[in-house]
Amino acid sequence: MKRVLGPAALLLVSLLPVPHAHGAEPQSFWDLKPEQLRLLVAAPQVMVTRTASGLDAYCRCPVVLKPHEIPNVMKKAIIAVEDKRFMDHGGVDLIALGSVLRGGLSRGGSTIPMQLLKNIVLHDLQGRDVLSKLERKGSELWHAGKFDGAVGKQELLAAYLNQIEFGGREVVGLYRATRHYFRKEPGDLNLYEAALLAGIVQAPARFNPLKETTKKRAHERARLVLSLMVQQGRITKAEERRALQTGIRPGKLPDFRIQPQALPNG
Repeated sequence: MKRVLGPAALLLVSLLPVPHAHGAEPQSFWDLKPEQLRLLVAAPQVMVTRTASGLDAYCRCPVVLKPHEIPNVMKKAIIAVEDKRFMDHGGVDLIALGSVLRGGLSRGGSTIPMQLLKNIVLHDLQGRDVLSKLERKGSELWHAGKFDGAVGKQELLAAYLNQIEFGGREVVGLYRATRHYFRKEPGDLNLYEAALLAGIVQAPARFNPLKETTKKRAHERARLVLSLMVQQGRITKAEERRALQTGIRPGKLPDFRIQPQALPNG
């Protein structure tokens, strides 16, 4: 199945010199060149939603962090808990895929490139029925290798951290999450804070560290992420102990908010 780029993505791609025939069909995502794919994943993702009064548009990642702007502790933490073989596989983790085949679609198995594809390109295949899941998973598996090779590991990881949800559409992307939960810049994150954020991604409502009903669970999850980082050799036991002793060190920056923009309902 071909995926056609939406208006925002087409606008971004049009910034690059690409020859077009008069009256040609909209360009497919899968026809993009590597430099165009890199531009697309590094760009803000504009989302449009229908409301009772019209249409709202909001930017999923208004502050797009470049790979070098994301601290290593955050990269290590998210890889440890979301895709531990990210730096070694070519887009598809065959070991995790074997687990999915044995345990069913509910077991997950999606790598970071596959999750990014789902959020950027395959977002219209979000149905919970078996056929929708099979179609989406098949598309992710089929194209993840090309996506991974064309974009590159560091760029994919940055794009993933820029657009994942850390707490609903108001807390999308690492920059907004860091400001929301800790009132600081991403570059100032300590190891424990990075583990806490990485742990939130699986289920933001369930692991919200700011709510009394979920705070304990969030910190248990952070400790699990630290333990995984030790098991995978990303940090030492001494670093884990220091992180647990340090905990959260909030900054003093204000929360970072983006207001939805109303669009005419034509």
